[in-house]
Amino acid sequence: MDTLDSLGLTHMPSHTNFVMHEIRRELGVYRTRMREAGFLVGRPFPPFTGHNRLSLGLPEEMEVFSETLIGFRERGWI
Repeated sequence: MDTLDSLGLTHMPSHTNFVMHEIRRELGVYRTRMREAGFLVGRPFPPFTGHNRLSLGLPEEMEVFSETLIGFRERGWI
């Protein structure tokens, strides 16, 4: 959540093991880039086609995901 907040990406409140967060780009392109980075992105969740459903993992996995998101921002991909 801290990384999403620092990148200015909105996210929905959650009390589960996942969070819906804004991606600001086309979902198909995002999914491809995430797959290339080693992450699997599931199906779209209409009408939230500008969002990703992120399942939370181990702290180490979430750190790698955060670093990946930051890298995506640096490239203008989110």
